Amino acid sequence: MKSVIILWRWILVIAAAFMIVGVMNYHVPFSRVKTIEYSFRGPDGTISHVYPVARVRDVARADGRTYRSMIEDPLYFDVRTLLPYGKARIELVYRNKTAVPLKIGVKLKNGETAFDIKPFANITKDGEWSRGEVAFDLSPASYYNSKYTFAFSVPGLRAESAAAGEVRLSQMTLTLERDPISWKEIMKLWKKR
Repeated sequence: MKSVIILWRWILVIAAAFMIVGVMNYHVPFSRVKTIEYSFRGPDGTISHVYPVARVRDVARADGRTYRSMIEDPLYFDVRTLLPYGKARIELVYRNKTAVPLKIGVKLKNGETAFDIKPFANITKDGEWSRGEVAFDLSPASYYNSKYTFAFSVPGLRAESAAAGEVRLSQMTLTLERDPISWKEIMKLWKKR
């Protein structure tokens, strides 16, 4: 009986160690690369809802894809991370029914409304849907309260303008990259908690 209790204690210790390592790897990946899939249905723990909510319609479905329609410019979302990252790459599946190209930006350190806005590159078509990507250097980006703020931009897009159209946001893949974590950063995290 005593050996069974000792065995269960070891099993619990090993299981707890695996859980701690798993949670740590989720927040600060050992591979230095974190990839998040986001479908615009709601927050996933790392990526927030898109906001303000008056600028986006509820989740809908068309052509076998789930999407949310952006009806006014700009539209924001936040990315929460325990540590700052050095680079971000965003791949987006979208459908733009306007004459203005969709762009995305990351908020910069030097101002409340300053964003590094970039157009999507390497755009491929799948019927009426497009897939594009954009890369950011996050060193000049604002990392405040453990989050980065991004914005979708289609200048001139307004809900009250019938000619403006809409932009449908379907699927986003966000890849964050960073240098290896240092002991100094681990100690900073430990003191934060």
